[in-house]
Parts: sequence; structure tokens; C-alpha cells
Amino acid sequence: MSSSNVNEFINKAQAGTPIFRFVFTLLMACLILTACRETHQIATLRKNAAQGDTHAQLILALRLAVGEGLKQDKAEAAKWFRRAAEQGNADAQTLLGTCYLEGNGVDVDDTEAEQWFRRAAEQGDKDAALFLTFYYSQQGANQ
Repeated sequence: MSSSNVNEFINKAQAGTPIFRFVFTLLMACLILTACRETHQIATLRKNAAQGDTHAQLILALRLAVGEGLKQDKAEAAKWFRRAAEQGNADAQTLLGTCYLEGNGVDVDDTEAEQWFRRAAEQGDKDAALFLTFYYSQQGANQ
């Protein structure tokens, strides 16, 4: 639907054409319900994350990292990645290692990155193992 069609639809709804007013009201209700549902989901996600649910912590961190449904905040994302990582979540450990490697929400720290990649790799995380291989190959090339 083009912007001129949308404007025409809104004008008809505001003019009081019954069918357009009804449909416009339904659309607005759907938008409001969607926004409320999203707000409720985020509130539930934050509550579960605060209670120590590592999956919720990981999802919250990812949403904060990319700004999906929340204001993007890489430092806050790194904090939630760390909480899940410290509880043994291998995905969070790999992503936290990436944060340290790239300086996303934390200062660049290759030693810290390597520590988190190693922890995840020890649990069988293939991405972390790949990062470690790259890290060690870079270390060898720099010597």
C-alpha cells in the first residue's frame, strides 16, 4: 500500500465513512495489541533473565546487541552475555568472547576472548573452536 493510499484511507476514516472508520479502528487496535504483546514479552524476558534463566539472558543480550525491540546497548548486552556465560552457557561464552575480540560493549581484550572461547570449545562449541584456531594461528604468525 503506497503512502498516498494510506493517507487516503486515514482521511476517509477521519471523515467518518463507517466502514473505513471501523477498519481503521481495528488496525489501530491490532497495532496497540502488538505493541503491548512485545512490551509484555520483553518484560517477561527481563524477569526471567534476572532470575538466572541462561536462555533468557542470552536472548536478552542478543536483542540488546542488535536493538531488536529494545534500544541497542552493547555494554548491557555484554553484561547479559557474561551472566549466561558464567553459568556455563556455551553460546553465551562464544558471544562474550566475540565481544572481547571486537570490543563490542567491552574493551578489546584478546586474553579474555581466548578464555571464553576456550570454555565454550571445551563444551563442544564448534564456533568457539574455530575462533580459537584463528586466535592461535594469529599468535603464531605474530611471533
